[in-house]
Amino acid sequence: MSEPKTERVELKKLRTDDLHKLKRGEIVVDENGKKYIVRKTLLPMHMGGGPANLGDPNDRTLRKIEADILIPDLMDTRIQKYDCHSQLADYVKCSNENGDIIGWFTCRGVLKVYKACKLEKFMDPKVRQEVTEDYLRQRSEYRQTGKTPNERNFEAYMKWKYGKPLNENANEQEPKT
Repeated sequence: MSEPKTERVELKKLRTDDLHKLKRGEIVVDENGKKYIVRKTLLPMHMGGGPANLGDPNDRTLRKIEADILIPDLMDTRIQKYDCHSQLADYVKCSNENGDIIGWFTCRGVLKVYKACKLEKFMDPKVRQEVTEDYLRQRSEYRQTGKTPNERNFEAYMKWKYGKPLNENANEQEPKT
């Protein structure tokens, strides 16, 4: 049998393909005309770039720990607080009425309803997608501003209360007496 012929297509090498020859601070223009400043770090660009040097805000890839641990934990929190809250409240009420130890045996039916609701929501791909999108939005805001949601909320409160951001309060010094 003869082997099929394969053609080698040589791609035109871009200037940005080999970054070893570039110097830090040099401006590089890519094939689309977009300008970039050369930054050399030990971290990949999606981890160390961005306006606050916390990573690329537009990066939508999830790390292994985010996908396997953080997203399921956020899903669990959302399910307990919003999606299956009434079933959880019924179980807690039943457990409080019957006592913790005896309530565990007498409230099995209510607990089964809660666990079924939780399992249904946890296996729903729509819920996972919504939680993932919310997490990516919050991560993007953090990478853009360098502030967590709590810090942004506190800063908005301080601006509302005093009429200026928190950073301006920190720069003001009281006169020495």
